[in-house]
Amino acid sequence: MDFTIIGAGNMGRALAARLSGGGNSIVVMDRDDAEAARLADELTSVRAAPYGSPIETEAVILAVYAPSIPEIIQRYGDQLSGRIVIDICNALNPTFDDLAFPPDDSSAENTARLAPGAMVIKAFNTTLSGPLTAGQVDGRPLDVFIAGDDADAKARLSQAIATSGLRPLDAGPLKRARILEGIGFLHIKLQDSLGTNWGSAVNILP
Repeated sequence: MDFTIIGAGNMGRALAARLSGGGNSIVVMDRDDAEAARLADELTSVRAAPYGSPIETEAVILAVYAPSIPEIIQRYGDQLSGRIVIDICNALNPTFDDLAFPPDDSSAENTARLAPGAMVIKAFNTTLSGPLTAGQVDGRPLDVFIAGDDADAKARLSQAIATSGLRPLDAGPLKRARILEGIGFLHIKLQDSLGTNWGSAVNILP
């Protein structure tokens, strides 16, 4: 599968490494073109493109903070129509003590409203960048929970995730993003008390 990752921060880098290692084609963009170029230099299987370049891939991963998503969607407009758009963020409020969206909404659902022609999927928001780069915690592959309303888009993304050494789990329709973002928020807030140095994972054990 071919992806454009917008955002070359910790999660963008981890996703580029993990997905390209699974044989997927990756283009990375960042508002700081030099940051995207550095990532492409580190991962020779990843190609950098200037921010604002036309999107030509099947899927787009928004590896950015929630406030940046509306501007990205406005910039790319109709280019997102018919493409898989993956929202990975856990949108926090200004005091970082709760989610920014109310219980009956989510960042992913807001992304879908802003890009109505796209097939929006929530994924990767419960995975931290360190374990995602490694692909496992304590010898177990990471679970990647996927929520979305388009079954074919979820199936294609699931295959790309599986070939990258992770375990995709279908969490249901896009409205389940509300639950996934709550789990992601809890995982973030537990890091200090867990003492794992951001090296933990949210997995379903048999």
